[in-house]
Amino acid sequence: MKSRFDSVIFDFDGTIADTADGVFASIRYASQKLNKPYPDDETLRKFIGPPLLFSFREYLGYCDEDAEKAVELYREYYSDEGLFRLRFYDGILELAKLLRDKKVKVGIASAKPDVFIQRILEHFDIKGLFDYAKGISLEDYCTDKSYLFEKVCRNLGANDKKKVLVIGDKCFDVDGANEIGAVSAGVLFGYGTKEELENSHATFIAEKTSDLMKLIFEEE
Repeated sequence: MKSRFDSVIFDFDGTIADTADGVFASIRYASQKLNKPYPDDETLRKFIGPPLLFSFREYLGYCDEDAEKAVELYREYYSDEGLFRLRFYDGILELAKLLRDKKVKVGIASAKPDVFIQRILEHFDIKGLFDYAKGISLEDYCTDKSYLFEKVCRNLGANDKKKVLVIGDKCFDVDGANEIGAVSAGVLFGYGTKEELENSHATFIAEKTSDLMKLIFEEE
């Protein structure tokens, strides 16, 4: 098999791993500490993908001060209790390994803080599957993922964006990929909807990991 792409960049939450258990518990912890009502499950799902400050403001209507405090409380719980409460999606780590075996550059670009991404990769002993992984800084609240994708591309040596595939589950991922001129694949096994991905003009939409395999590889 031969890859159609020189580099593949994955989002993390909702793309590589189902992190809902730890994320939702951390949001509830922050809400409880601030004496706020518990968000319902539908609202909680919206938190997967975007930066936290944006989500507390946008989805729960917190003022700036409460949103910033909620982020601090979330990270307080998440760093101790929620970080490793996740499940890797079927076949996704095998795909990353196959890409590496085929000499394709593999990266991660996540709106999760970089310190958390690095701890997760080390804890599950999968750091070697990725050439470069980058999250945001703890002080970074930007919702635009294009700058993260650009940074990962630079570190992968991916200069021809038409040969870069960005895989993600939310509009933020597709929008960021489109902005840098990369090919985008929206996955439906994460937290985004087909409508959301189509409205963001995802180049491809994949229901499962095997669909990504067919998209990436061609028979030699």
